[in-house]
Amino acid sequence: METFCVSDFNTFALGAMLKPGSSDNNDEAFVQMFMEEKLQSATNGLYEMFWKGSKTNGSGNLALTNGILHNLVHTSQSASTVSATTAVTVTNILDTVNWMIQNAPAALIQQSNVVIYMTSSNFRLYIAALQAANNYHFTGENNGFTYKVPGYSNITVVGLAELDGNADNIDMIMTYAKNFVYGVDTTQEGTSYDLWYSQDNRQIRSALETKIGTAIREPNMVVIIK
Repeated sequence: METFCVSDFNTFALGAMLKPGSSDNNDEAFVQMFMEEKLQSATNGLYEMFWKGSKTNGSGNLALTNGILHNLVHTSQSASTVSATTAVTVTNILDTVNWMIQNAPAALIQQSNVVIYMTSSNFRLYIAALQAANNYHFTGENNGFTYKVPGYSNITVVGLAELDGNADNIDMIMTYAKNFVYGVDTTQEGTSYDLWYSQDNRQIRSALETKIGTAIREPNMVVIIK
């Protein structure tokens, strides 16, 4: 639960999003904006927990659950994955991606929606390497931090900020899109947010509660680069 005094908002929102006044807590437009921002922040936090959560090595919210990276590295599932260790650079990233494709299980590479997740910094290296190669297949067309691997209509490279700085130093993960599972008690959890004004404490209070967990359907359908 978080608590805020009305005066806390006056320091950064007065006149722009919040009506003047020391005790006005009924500004509906501001309350709506505040709730939307808090929900977006919570969503980003839950997504980071999905990837980097670890009850063993995490801190703060990341210590509340075991995420995908923890399951891949610190459980028995790690024995089922295909993995390699290399220092990814702009000069070898194309070869590294091709190594993942060549060494992926046949059952994985034939899936209709294969994804190579990588850190956002490695995604930028990947695009830079394609540009430097100046091959006929590079068009520059992508959707945000996603790019179809040239020659493979079923393989997409996705850059994820949530993988940046992960404690397990995983640079890339290749699998099919539905192999990683995110579980909650109900579909509303993580999107239901309480906000109320406490007259007794003269505070605005907010709370979001949820239960989350992660799982990997088929760890043998995962290729990892560290």
